[in-house]
Amino acid sequence: MGGAILLGAPFFKNFITQIDYPNKRLRLLPKKSIDLKKIANVTLKPKQGSVIPAISIEVKGKRFWVMLDTGFNSGLYIERSFALSNDWMGQQRVQSSVITQGVNSFSSSESFIFDSIIIGPYELEDVPVIIPSEGEATTLGRKVYETRKISRGKKTKGILGFEILKHFILTIDYSDYRAHIVAP
Repeated sequence: MGGAILLGAPFFKNFITQIDYPNKRLRLLPKKSIDLKKIANVTLKPKQGSVIPAISIEVKGKRFWVMLDTGFNSGLYIERSFALSNDWMGQQRVQSSVITQGVNSFSSSESFIFDSIIIGPYELEDVPVIIPSEGEATTLGRKVYETRKISRGKKTKGILGFEILKHFILTIDYSDYRAHIVAP
């Protein structure tokens, strides 16, 4: 049975939201309870065309933006053209073909491993990466999130989801685009 309700950024924008992934807890805190401006340790901006946050990550010395999606069940999803233009597919350990699932869509994908990625102050090793299969037309991360024409924000190259976030406690202010992650 699937989820009965989906709570997203529009709901959480009135709170400081703390998601304790390892302990499976969610806290909604008053905005004045934590000064995220002082303790933020990851860089967030709005995703271009959306109010959804984009997070800056680094792979092989290249810094880029991906959508921060707490409802995405995979780890790191990257656009195929971006992976090809950086010659990442030929350099990585290919794993398998997989079916990728977002909240409202499915996609046929390929999986491989990055030796490491950097998110804020953390370097994660052996990170599974998913890209669309060759010829796969996908709207994963676009259809649901790009709800209005806004030119401001960061152009994203993928999605960061649960399989990476599950290692952290994420404290986020959706309206001010500030966040702090910590590995307990």
